[in-house]
Amino acid sequence: MPPRKRTKGENRGLPQRWEWHGGKIYYQIPPALAGHVAFDGRKRRILLGATLTEAHRRWASIQEHFDLPLTSGRLQDVALAYQQQDLPALAPKTQSDYRAAIARLSAAFQEFTIHQIEPHHCYAYVDANESRIRQARYDVRVLSSILTWCVSKGLMAANPLIGQLKFKNRRHNPPKRRHYVSDEDLAIFMTVLPRKWQLYVLLKLKTGQSQQTLLTTQWHHITEEGIDFQRTKTGKYIPMEWDDELRGIIAEIRRLPRSIGSMYLFSTRSGACYYNSEKGVASGFQSVWQRAQARAMEAGMTTRFSEHQLRHKAASDNPLAAASAALGHADERITRDVYQVRPSRVKPLGISAVRGTKKQ
Repeated sequence: MPPRKRTKGENRGLPQRWEWHGGKIYYQIPPALAGHVAFDGRKRRILLGATLTEAHRRWASIQEHFDLPLTSGRLQDVALAYQQQDLPALAPKTQSDYRAAIARLSAAFQEFTIHQIEPHHCYAYVDANESRIRQARYDVRVLSSILTWCVSKGLMAANPLIGQLKFKNRRHNPPKRRHYVSDEDLAIFMTVLPRKWQLYVLLKLKTGQSQQTLLTTQWHHITEEGIDFQRTKTGKYIPMEWDDELRGIIAEIRRLPRSIGSMYLFSTRSGACYYNSEKGVASGFQSVWQRAQARAMEAGMTTRFSEHQLRHKAASDNPLAAASAALGHADERITRDVYQVRPSRVKPLGISAVRGTKKQ
């Protein structure tokens, strides 16, 4: 968000985002830095002083939080700079996950400089977190991202982890959670859902779109040619053409009672979006989902499943090429290796050479 346009003559000579207000100088805090410790946790603006001299002194103390000693190369300092400069461009949920990973890495590598980190340190880190292997491997990926950022800033010549880390040991590769939602469990789950959420599940299975995409889809995305989906996470545009089944689902969603002026296919009672784009979560929707899962288990469903696992089911129940295109994957291998979780049965091999042989 750009700073507010200057309308007062007294503000025209001030640095960007500085302004006089009530006889004092304030700084407009950029949204990406709202709540930062440098601004005492404030989100909109902070007082710099009653005079220019005071303001510049206060500003100098604020800048100390950002002028980090990167020349020292300490991982903790570099990771903090990475959080402030690069992390705001990522999705809210990814930012949250990265911050948690960076906190764990900073504690484990607090005495290290970026030039001292080698692949064997990462193997040791994963081994030391044997009870949380998946989390440890995620942390190592975040560490590699930080080192790649260091290369882009000229702090080091190359990332020593790229192409060097290969977790082939079975202990480092716990079995993937590859639950396939059976038709029987899905049928029981549908019986406990209100019609609104039954239609959501049908649209999910028909299109294969993510929770975020479906909850943020608006009525103007419905066109004569089909539905214009756009993945918020990747920005990829996925225009999906009509067929009779998809038309029927959308037509019934149109007939559902909803708030006047609501823009979304699935909205709250007040007409708002279920998905909070600032936090990257859909808490209200997830509450509805978890309550329905509990009722379905009481009704005889064998295994609970997440909303995301319906995306896996949609990919598993369709040919690879069609599923990959619908899910918006750049590479069919992602669809095949990650999303297609339905076990495929193989045919027995022929034994024609000894067919008919009888015991003597």
